[in-house]
Amino acid sequence: MRIAGFPPVALYEEPEPLPRVAVVPEAQVEPEFDKQFVRVFSEEFDPAERVLLYLDPPSPAGATGSPQPAGAVILSETPNQMEIQTHVEAGGGYLVVWDSFDSGWVAWVDGMEAPLLRANGFFRALRLAPGDHRVLLAYRPRSLLVGATLSSVMALALAVVFFVSWLGSRRADARRGEPLRA
Repeated sequence: MRIAGFPPVALYEEPEPLPRVAVVPEAQVEPEFDKQFVRVFSEEFDPAERVLLYLDPPSPAGATGSPQPAGAVILSETPNQMEIQTHVEAGGGYLVVWDSFDSGWVAWVDGMEAPLLRANGFFRALRLAPGDHRVLLAYRPRSLLVGATLSSVMALALAVVFFVSWLGSRRADARRGEPLRA
């Protein structure tokens, strides 16, 4: 079936699927989504060796440590948070998380905030320095922060209006000589 704007799509069953998290040694930049999409699904692309990024990668995150054989393990996971232990070889590498990219996800490497990258068209990646690293990914969408802030401001405004109204009615009662109500 052809979908406008996409090359033909096929469904394959992989006998040994990729792990959900992995460390790969290199990245290539492909800023055009259509070209990136085609490359990710081409036979020449090896997702265990390379990640495709939209932009030039930032500096590696995390303190440089003793190089380790590349690997990644999910330590804990909830719907809005994931903690991963990584091991990165001498040249550095990229943690690839085969979950959907969304700008609401934020990342910390060894306790320091790090830039999260859109990888392979649809997924998440982080550039890491050599050594062992603890990575925390958390879903913190700006819309939630904006909504919570607006709700708090409105609740405070309503409390002020209620208090001013209540105080005004007490003063009016006092001027008329009526007993004060609690």
